[in-house]
Amino acid sequence: MPQTIITKTAPPPILTIATPPPKKPPQITPPPLPIETTTVLEKPVKTMEPLDDMRRLIERVSPSTILHQKIPSDKAAIRIKNTWKEKEMIPDIPILSTGGKGLSFLKNIAKAIDIHFAPSHIVNIDLYEKDNRWDFFLAASNIKLIIIPDTMLWTAKNLQKFHKETPLQNTRMLGNCPLLILPDLTLYFKDPFLKASLWNVLKHSLSPSS
Repeated sequence: MPQTIITKTAPPPILTIATPPPKKPPQITPPPLPIETTTVLEKPVKTMEPLDDMRRLIERVSPSTILHQKIPSDKAAIRIKNTWKEKEMIPDIPILSTGGKGLSFLKNIAKAIDIHFAPSHIVNIDLYEKDNRWDFFLAASNIKLIIIPDTMLWTAKNLQKFHKETPLQNTRMLGNCPLLILPDLTLYFKDPFLKASLWNVLKHSLSPSS
């Protein structure tokens, strides 16, 4: 008779569910403690003591010496320096003008004088009238003659202070400089004879024998 084979099946595996570890409560970090700082006050250094000693010494040795607490302004020195530079640019025969009508006529006169007699060009009156610097201008030792239209002289109040007239000698001066005053410039365009007359005056005033 046939034999019956009995097979045994393995039991099903046992499923185990892993439980997560318990969560740790969040840690609260305490705020940092304030750092205490200490300020060390240094004693002020008396840096002026040597200067004070020097000041007392100078005052004792040279009482007439003027000592300043602050550095003096150099504006005056710069002005003098610039003025001397301007003096070097002042021609022998400056023609003073404020521009406007007649300027081209004055430039032609300056050009003719520059060619035949001595260096000459136009000098703007406002450069010296505004700051009243005529004393520096008139101190230029090379000036032989100053030419200016009459209307421009009468409107330059600061320049008028240097105007001197000697009727008996028929001479006019600006400071110590000979002066030639021109009439209304429009007259020279109306009467050509005035141009010739002006040229004769310039030749008489500027020729070496005069």
